[in-house]
Amino acid sequence: SYGNALQIHDAGTSGANLRLTDSTSGAGTGNGFEIIQIGADNYFMNRESGFIATYTNGSERLRIDSSGRLGLKTSANASFNQVAGADLFVLGSGSGDQGMTIYSGNGSTGNLMFADGTTTSQQYEGYIQYVHSDNRMLFGTNHATHLTMTSTGALQLEGGGVIGSNGTGDTLILTGSNAEHAGAGITLHG
Repeated sequence: SYGNALQIHDAGTSGANLRLTDSTSGAGTGNGFEIIQIGADNYFMNRESGFIATYTNGSERLRIDSSGRLGLKTSANASFNQVAGADLFVLGSGSGDQGMTIYSGNGSTGNLMFADGTTTSQQYEGYIQYVHSDNRMLFGTNHATHLTMTSTGALQLEGGGVIGSNGTGDTLILTGSNAEHAGAGITLHG
């Protein structure tokens, strides 16, 4: 229990609504900012062409701008426009150390997926995965792993190649393990 509450209750099925407006936004149903609850679903709606910001300890921590770009510890998403789409999610203030952590279970996998659709392998056309059970990192393209970094730092290339220590003292091994990779080797161009 949270003690006393301000409650807006809709006895029907239309949902409860709190609308905040001022002289700039206008006072109509399509104006201002709304908090809406309908059944099990909840909405925060800015009906204007502005942003929504969240503050803690007197500082802005999260902003969604009028284009739907999300900034955590920044309001400068629009400045990151040199690579198409790189401004959709920006993390960090540009001052001091910044970072992001994917926190998964000891025997589980942390995933960063690059999708170009919502069905089957379209969900993971490219990926970076960290497998905690044996502490290896996988790099995938075209929905298949093509490079693995082992827990010792050795790189395993698609088709069986190894760069780094494989326990035999060899630092570079390329092998052809199937018809697609038969005759693996190194070609140097000068």
